[in-house]
Amino acid sequence: PPRSFLVAPAVRRMNRSPLRKLSLLASLFLFPEVNAAGDGPVQPGAPAWQRCAVCHLAGAEGIPGAYPPLKGRIATIASSDLGRKYLVAVLGLGLAGRISIDGILYQGAMPAQASTQDHQDIADVLNYTIEVIDATGVEANWRPFSAEEVQTILGNGDLKTIQDSARLRSRLFGRQ
Repeated sequence: PPRSFLVAPAVRRMNRSPLRKLSLLASLFLFPEVNAAGDGPVQPGAPAWQRCAVCHLAGAEGIPGAYPPLKGRIATIASSDLGRKYLVAVLGLGLAGRISIDGILYQGAMPAQASTQDHQDIADVLNYTIEVIDATGVEANWRPFSAEEVQTILGNGDLKTIQDSARLRSRLFGRQ
């Protein structure tokens, strides 16, 4: 899809936060188009990652105090069953509240993606983020997410709200 197609929904939902506006504007000028060189097929998850990169940045380093980093963390989180469940819950249901990563506090909200992304899209963006963005953290026993796994996690009945994502986070990382 053209860049305007990917960015327009973010513009419509953008709140009045100057940092959010700055992040969005930077993405328009700094982030390259997915597969702009035309050197092969677009990797599944890459187009959806552009939406994530508006906040987490193209290299997933995040913005300290505003948007948490994913690089150097997400592959490790995905190495356990509880971590996989948590990652799917965050993408599917969202996450809100205070979290601490490497001693830096973040207070905000990650919007739920399940209303705009199907199970395969969620699996693809998780796989892309882990295999491409955080490739150095991938463990030998890594198994990619599948649409079926995402559907099972989101459809098993124990994850329904954004608070459920927060509870999983507490189980994974302790109280923050």
